[in-house]
Amino acid sequence: MITSVAPGTSGFAATRIESKETMNSRQLDIFDDSRDTVLCNDVVVTLERRDTVSAGAAWAAFAEEFPDHESLAPLSVLVEALEQRVAAPFQDHESLHDARGALCDVIQSQR
Repeated sequence: MITSVAPGTSGFAATRIESKETMNSRQLDIFDDSRDTVLCNDVVVTLERRDTVSAGAAWAAFAEEFPDHESLAPLSVLVEALEQRVAAPFQDHESLHDARGALCDVIQSQR
């Protein structure tokens, strides 16, 4: 195992770096082996910002690289709901209730 200390650091701030050659070849690297998580999180962030264009683009990038990922279907429902969002508020509580019920039905059918 090769270890080194990051230049200009000492004590707790010192960083131990292991050579990749000495690491177990079966050990996962969270940055190299979790691209699906990164892309999924990109979709979630755009949904949270209610950014319709970016959400669709992030979902498409995720789907292109991981077409069989289990999160694609539920995320597509949310992206589509965002795309169908209307600028006008609901007229009454019943309209909101109906829209919510329809969305819940779609989400449940994806399970």
